[in-house]
Amino acid sequence: MTVLAPFLIAEGRTKADPDENHLYCCNENVSLCGLDITDTGEQDFDDEDCCPICRDLSGLPCRPGCRGSEGGEVL
Repeated sequence: MTVLAPFLIAEGRTKADPDENHLYCCNENVSLCGLDITDTGEQDFDDEDCCPICRDLSGLPCRPGCRGSEGGEVL
């Protein structure tokens, strides 16, 4: 059995622009670049249409204990 620790979003975290494309890993409410992407629907987009910071961080562990290749969904 696997138990996942709850993730917290820091107060004051900047909400992502809904017209931008971001990636997330273990926490689906926070993009790799650190923006709040709560309630943002998943989308398909080309690599060049992704936030450049998220694109640069993709493939890296988002935190200690990250499952790596099991994460990395697109938003």
